[in-house]
Amino acid sequence: MKLRSSLGNPSPADGVQFIENVIFPTLERCRSLVSEGTIVAGGPVIGAIRLVFMVESENPKMLEDAIMQLPIWPLAETAVVPLTTFGDRKMSVDGLHETIKKRFS
Repeated sequence: MKLRSSLGNPSPADGVQFIENVIFPTLERCRSLVSEGTIVAGGPVIGAIRLVFMVESENPKMLEDAIMQLPIWPLAETAVVPLTTFGDRKMSVDGLHETIKKRFS
């Protein structure tokens, strides 16, 4: 999640307002999500207005709800990359492996 570059060059007063109304509340909400166990890893990117984190979610709606609760969300570009487990990937590759072996043996 990173701040859209289309926000332009704010005045110092706008910058103060942005920090107080968006950045601080977003960081506080992220800390709450960490305490709740929703955010399980990650944090702010050094030198940028950008967040990278891993979320534990039972379903896509819970994930979307967590992201939409962040005050920065309407101003940010968000990329979600779903992950699987190493065990599930192994099972998928096992099936593919067997199919290829049968087809070309």
